[in-house]
Amino acid sequence: RLASGSSTANLPVPIWGQKGRKASGATGIGHPVPAIDLGRSPGQFEPAIHTNVHISMPAAWSLHPQLDKDTVSIGDLPLSRLLLSKDANYPWLILVPRQPAAVEIIDLDPEDRARLMTEIGQVSEVLRDITGCDKLNVAALGNQVPQLHVHVIARRKSDAAWPRPVWGVLPALDYDPKTLQTLHDTLRHRLKPG
Repeated sequence: RLASGSSTANLPVPIWGQKGRKASGATGIGHPVPAIDLGRSPGQFEPAIHTNVHISMPAAWSLHPQLDKDTVSIGDLPLSRLLLSKDANYPWLILVPRQPAAVEIIDLDPEDRARLMTEIGQVSEVLRDITGCDKLNVAALGNQVPQLHVHVIARRKSDAAWPRPVWGVLPALDYDPKTLQTLHDTLRHRLKPG
């Protein structure tokens, strides 16, 4: 019963108490809070805690194997690992926030969301300057690779996929080693990753 004497039987079940959901105000990514049963017996003042809810500890961050296979590491920015796609059809950078269990941008805390937007802006400016592209495509899809990552792709009106998205239009084209090294070194010089 509520303090007013009303029954709690008609109150909705809070979604924040469901297993696997992050409660508002919970600390850390992937730390669901125990579900609290608001239905109380007469004389019961403490909420009943469901003990079948699993609270997991954060795992150490590591790069998804598919991203590791398809890219060359440029280095680490304050939040994100900066990668260069091995596909020479399009100058294509990928930012991967080094946050375990981050799948969506909303999985980052507000400070890290702002930092990610800053890094996207910095990487976009440098990529546009280096390539002289007509348009930048920036996207966080994650349909194939669930780890949060943001694509920053330099597009030209003359590229094979224009104006469509780049995915699946052409098979990946390997960079020649000299071009890859020059692009790698230029990006490191301009962005100064760790």
